[in-house]
Amino acid sequence: MALKHRVNLRNVDTFITGGTEIPKGTYVTLSSSVLVAAGAGVKGLGFTTEIGYANQPCRVARPGSDCLALAHDADISEMDDLICSSTGRADTIATLYSASQVLIAMSLQDSSAAGQLIVVRVIDPCPVAKAAS
Repeated sequence: MALKHRVNLRNVDTFITGGTEIPKGTYVTLSSSVLVAAGAGVKGLGFTTEIGYANQPCRVARPGSDCLALAHDADISEMDDLICSSTGRADTIATLYSASQVLIAMSLQDSSAAGQLIVVRVIDPCPVAKAAS
């Protein structure tokens, strides 16, 4: 039986978006004091909780929050550790693993398509640990 997860924004901050619109559920960081989509391996701030219109305030779910995130593809399963793709979407470590990747969230829901909004728990960004061989 699958549980229905709910968004629970325990830790939210507001930032000004840069000159480009940012979709809801994108992993973001600050660049020159404005909000931009984070790239792969970036220690970002969290996920946008709404559409970040250009040059407007946008709320960001920070660590400790359960929020919606854009899935990179359909390969995310419940309880997967997630990293950021080059477009700011959440993806599994297995798909994009490299030594420079940073864990950003834990999936609380499976994804069934690229671009789907899934519930994740935002964590403090930390380096991906290499498995012992």
